[in-house]
Amino acid sequence: MSDRVLYRRKRIKKILNGAGIFIIAAFLALLIANRAADISVRFTPGYEKVDLKEIFNATGEDISGGVLSAENLSEEMYHSLLQQTGLGKDAVDKIFETEYNPVKTLEAYQDDFFDPKEYKCESIGIVTREERLYVEDGRLLNGYLLADVRNGDILMTKATHSVGWRHGHAAIVVDAVRGKTLEAVIWGKPSMIQDLSKWRTYPTFIQLRYKQQEIGEEVAKYAEEHMDRVDYGLLAGLLPSHGEEIASTQCSHLPWYVYMHFGIDLNSNGGWLVTPKDIVNSELLEIVQLYGVNPDEVWK
Repeated sequence: MSDRVLYRRKRIKKILNGAGIFIIAAFLALLIANRAADISVRFTPGYEKVDLKEIFNATGEDISGGVLSAENLSEEMYHSLLQQTGLGKDAVDKIFETEYNPVKTLEAYQDDFFDPKEYKCESIGIVTREERLYVEDGRLLNGYLLADVRNGDILMTKATHSVGWRHGHAAIVVDAVRGKTLEAVIWGKPSMIQDLSKWRTYPTFIQLRYKQQEIGEEVAKYAEEHMDRVDYGLLAGLLPSHGEEIASTQCSHLPWYVYMHFGIDLNSNGGWLVTPKDIVNSELLEIVQLYGVNPDEVWK
């Protein structure tokens, strides 16, 4: 065998060894990154669980029969209820409007908010993992009630992460009566209508509403007519789109794009790629409900 052939074989072997080392290193880095992201950001209150009647007694009303109005609630009381139940002002007011005994109902939300339910983190894609609530026999658990869902509401979870980046997931409510959302779920599949009930299985949940609520119906209608069955694109929004229809979208781009159609920019930092965290931190939105999320640091 000639020296030239031996040299080529050694060179090929060296390249293959280098490629093997690179692949192993990349795999280990990916594994470490995913395991690091598996450390849940789920929040369980470390502060005291208080008797809600103590909050309502400050209104001066007689609540012995559970009958109470929201008229005398102060901003401080609403904030206390948010910390204790995860419910924002709209959700609290809705309970007062529809429930005979709102205190008892709010206590049920408080029990859920303080309950550290079990969850699992599982793979949902090649590099993507997601946390869900489970019961002991392996079935998904609807871990909490949704208090006040309206068309145009934006739903978020911190449960989804890829390659160590906890980017979260987002959806927009298109039919609150039938319990339907529109979502760009995952790479390789177009956006699609989903069941609202799935959101009760996430260990972290954020529900947001545009402060000028009257636009919600129009937003939901536009989303369903123009954003359903749109291809998934990881970099959707990076390049400007032309015309009425767009070629691709991703989970947070979808609600952002819909609201942007009405001249409402929910991208709080004005960055080149809108993320769920960017939308959560928009001053144009208000909190309707939180679960597994710190009311004082919703998405830092």
